[in-house]
Amino acid sequence: MSKISSEIYKYKNEFYKLYNSSILPVFISMEKKRKKLQTRAFLIAALMFIIGSALCVFAMVNLQNVANPNDLEIFYILATLCYIAMILYPAMVNSDFIKEIKSKCMPSILNIFGNITWMCRNSLITNSDIRISNLFAEYNTRTDDDGFSGTYNGIKFDISETHLEHITGSGKNRRCINIFKGVIIKFKFNKNIGANTLITPKYNSLMMNKQPFNYCNYLYIASGIFFISAIINRENMLMPLFVIFTIFFAVMAFVGQKLSKNQFNDNYSPAKFEEIKLEDPEFNKKYKAYSTDQIEGRYLITPAFMERFKNLHKAFGTNTASCSFYDDTLMFAMPTNKNLFELGNLFKTLENVNNMENFFNEISAVYIISDYFKLNENSGL
Repeated sequence: MSKISSEIYKYKNEFYKLYNSSILPVFISMEKKRKKLQTRAFLIAALMFIIGSALCVFAMVNLQNVANPNDLEIFYILATLCYIAMILYPAMVNSDFIKEIKSKCMPSILNIFGNITWMCRNSLITNSDIRISNLFAEYNTRTDDDGFSGTYNGIKFDISETHLEHITGSGKNRRCINIFKGVIIKFKFNKNIGANTLITPKYNSLMMNKQPFNYCNYLYIASGIFFISAIINRENMLMPLFVIFTIFFAVMAFVGQKLSKNQFNDNYSPAKFEEIKLEDPEFNKKYKAYSTDQIEGRYLITPAFMERFKNLHKAFGTNTASCSFYDDTLMFAMPTNKNLFELGNLFKTLENVNNMENFFNEISAVYIISDYFKLNENSGL
């Protein structure tokens, strides 16, 4: 994928011109606001930390001076609320600032790429498309971030930064399994597909998609909080309760991770699909291919396509990828924990051109994929 089309080079030249003439001045003016908001967020976070710590210290110092230690419970509750505010307030300010940057700059930037529009938190790729693709396990909760829709070389495409989960039960019986978190790209291309053909990671990491900070980690954090509370309140009547909650959350997190990892396995094979045995040993080490029609599946997954597909993850810096041919559609899915399509945030200077270069590379990667897989041609891939 190192060979970039002349059209991409043209976009890049226009990108730098626009950045210097129109975007950078906006960023410079917003940099003052960013610093002001950042300072305020840090000060409020620091204030919440100081107040929370002071409440804890006050309660600990006066523990021996009260007849009933439970009378100090309100101080620990207030301290906990302060610590929560310390974390949430900067995150909320950052979220609002990111939205403001995008609303001011995104339309101008996308003009460089021709016919492409940006929509925030819109499901440009429908749930019907996702399910018809047969790439993902069953989910019932979906969260979308950035979405883009456009046309390149006569090929219509939609991009969706999506998080899919399967949540069951409630309260202590609640189970949350991460199905997918990353970017989904759907191309409508000039080929008629009769069968449904899939390429999936061999060990279905796309479905398992073990997140470094999923709900199990929240439970581990909760158990840690209660463990610290138990130490602080070791002379308090509530200590047994803290110990019980520590054990409960730790066990729930451990069991939850086991269930998430074991929910899907290497035996995944959708109904009515047959596995296609391919002659590329390197490809077979990492991926499996399935189709409802062996002949058409082999026609689509040519040696050239396999070679391109093995390098696909480089476009978005992911470790693996998945794809589905169905109807007149080719869908790619690439799991990643990286927050894509960002122009800047509250905690980094806006005057660093690297922020914009990353955005350019992520959008142009979609165009490169279209060129790379020759989606505007009527011949085999």
